Amino acid sequence: MASSSSLLPRPHIPTPLISKLTSSPRTWSLFILKYPSHPKTNSNNNKRLILPPTNAVYTQSPHTPSTPSKTELHNDAITVLNERIRRDFSKKEAFRTVMDSEEAGKYMQMVKVQQQRGLQKLKGDRGTKDGVFSYKVDPYTLRSGDYVVHRKVGVGRFVGMRFDVAKNSSQHTEYVFIEYADGMAKLPVHQAAKMLYRYSLPNETKKPKALSKLSDTSAWERRKVKGKVAIQKMVVDLMELYLHRLKQRRPPYPKSPAMAKFAAQFPYEPTPDQKRAFIDVERDLTERETPMDRLICGDVGFGKTEVALRAISCVVSAKKQAMVLAPTIVLAKQHFDVISERFSVYPDIKVGLLSRFQV
Repeated sequence: MASSSSLLPRPHIPTPLISKLTSSPRTWSLFILKYPSHPKTNSNNNKRLILPPTNAVYTQSPHTPSTPSKTELHNDAITVLNERIRRDFSKKEAFRTVMDSEEAGKYMQMVKVQQQRGLQKLKGDRGTKDGVFSYKVDPYTLRSGDYVVHRKVGVGRFVGMRFDVAKNSSQHTEYVFIEYADGMAKLPVHQAAKMLYRYSLPNETKKPKALSKLSDTSAWERRKVKGKVAIQKMVVDLMELYLHRLKQRRPPYPKSPAMAKFAAQFPYEPTPDQKRAFIDVERDLTERETPMDRLICGDVGFGKTEVALRAISCVVSAKKQAMVLAPTIVLAKQHFDVISERFSVYPDIKVGLLSRFQV
């Protein structure tokens, strides 16, 4: 990138190195730039940032982030939630069916294995090539106005990239410039790829409520602690839900010859993944004493509906009812036609469609 297309005014004084923004023994060259007034925005395009004129000054002394106070978690939401769970379970234990400890152990072991596999995929991007998921951002893919998160500072707005001369060096280095609530920061590109993450929050789809402050990193630390507590609460709620499901009992469905007859009517050769799904679903229905809780994922046209049809066949052959829910009336009509055709050779099985247009 040519220096003539610079996004920021070139400083006439050396910019101090902020070395206390990380606790790592390596030096992360993050520079703080403070300007006397808040930057103006263009009335025609609010997303484009107009930086202050060349009279902007740089801090002359190293910036020392405030030390975050220790958050007391003795009476946090997790502890309160655990106490509530213990009280509820102690009150309702006498009214619940005794859970098979062996079956519960197998289920919990399966959950742990799946969790470990997920963590391995998430950690794969740390110096390895087998990473599937990575929330780190490539600075060259950022656009002006995008929101990013610095691991040690917090949420900022990406301004742009340009070459500048590093402190105590005559070589030009490419920097990433990030705007915060009380100043501007620049970070070398090779370090930005390790320290920056793309901002993403389900409840804030457009933009964050406020940018973080360079002068108060303790606010960002408190926000991270709050997020960790919220995640822990979500995990506890999920585990409570799973344990509650394990206590629900139902007799296994019998394996009838009608199931094999129904499967033989499938006109196509099942794929290996389809065969595995058939076996797993059949075991859930005919060998387990707890309600099936399984998610089948696959691309369009790869036979997910057939897996559901065989599960329906297992249920209705045991004189039970089955219901298929669809998000739209059009899809409900399509499933109705497919199910009606597959069960047309069974006059005792009735198939109906229920929607706001048809009862």
